[in-house]
Parts: sequence; structure tokens; C-alpha cells
Amino acid sequence: MAICVEEPALIRAITIEPNVTRHDQDAHIRAWHAYLFDMANPCKAHIRMRCADLGVFFEDVIGSCRDKEIYKIRDMIVFEIKTDVKPGISYPERGRRLFGKDHTSAILSYHRHAARLGDPESAARIERKRAESRRGHDARRAKAA
Repeated sequence: MAICVEEPALIRAITIEPNVTRHDQDAHIRAWHAYLFDMANPCKAHIRMRCADLGVFFEDVIGSCRDKEIYKIRDMIVFEIKTDVKPGISYPERGRRLFGKDHTSAILSYHRHAARLGDPESAARIERKRAESRRGHDARRAKAA
């Protein structure tokens, strides 16, 4: 007794194009990825939220923009992350993972903002660093002459 098996008929697939442009799809996908990333990293979520509150671009704050207003905002965000969001975060982690910078940049940012808020220890530290920088600059200038 032979069993007859019918082959299934070819099914024609119909694709329906959505009523959104490719740009809208990309923005939606970027927003979804940003949401997932923020869920995994509360510090980046805080940076993103503060950028939206202050009306600056996230990329400028985490990037290498040297505009005076941007670096003041960056200093403030570094200070907020250390004091409010994640107090146990180390300077290297704060510098490298959040802003792509060296840990000394994170230390300087923290103390610059603390000095602006009136912390005398931070103000003294900033002044010491400026004096060291001036001495090194003067020594290099004297050596070159």
C-alpha cells in the first residue's frame, strides 16, 4: 500500500509597505536602542535626561566639545553622578565609560564644579593644579629660550 503525499501549493507572499518613511523607522530604532542602553546604564540615562533638561546635545556633552558652556554642563553632570546617581563610581569608570576621557579629566571636572559651589578644598586643589601647570609651562619656555 503506497501513501500519496501531496506537495503543498506555493504560497505567494504579499508584502505591505508601512506608511512611514525610512527616516522615521531609523529614528524609532535609535530611540529603542537608546532606551535599552539607558536601562542598562543609569548614569548614561542621567546624562541623557540632563541634556534634554538643559537643551544641549548629548553628543556634545559626552564628546570632545571644548565650548565653555558645554564643559560647565559636563562638570555639573560629573558632579551629580558622583554625589547623587552613583556615589560609588570610581574616577576611571566615570571618565572612561561615561565620557570617553581619562580619569584625571573626571577628577578635574568634579573639583571644578565643587569649587563653583563653594567647596574650599576643591578650590584649593584647582588652584594648586593651575600653579603646577604654570610652573611647568614656564620651565618649558625657559628651556626653549
